[in-house]
Amino acid sequence: MVGAQPLVIEADGPSRFVGEMREPCATTVLKRRLLRHAGWQLISIPYWEWEREGGDSGGGSDADARLRRQAGHLERVLRPHMQLSQ
Repeated sequence: MVGAQPLVIEADGPSRFVGEMREPCATTVLKRRLLRHAGWQLISIPYWEWEREGGDSGGGSDADARLRRQAGHLERVLRPHMQLSQ
């Protein structure tokens, strides 16, 4: 939760978009609308952002580096939505 509002983090794969236009398909738009209407805060991470950070790459010696990049990306996406208590 962020404040009093529940939070949804959604990783959207290619099937959630129309072709290569990067526009959400109708079912994704409806799902997002329903979640927001129900009072949820929605953060969507589209597949092209995740792939840019090394997501879904095969194994190998750089797996730790990919995970660090992905964790850093997730932190950057979430930071504006979090209320840090001091």
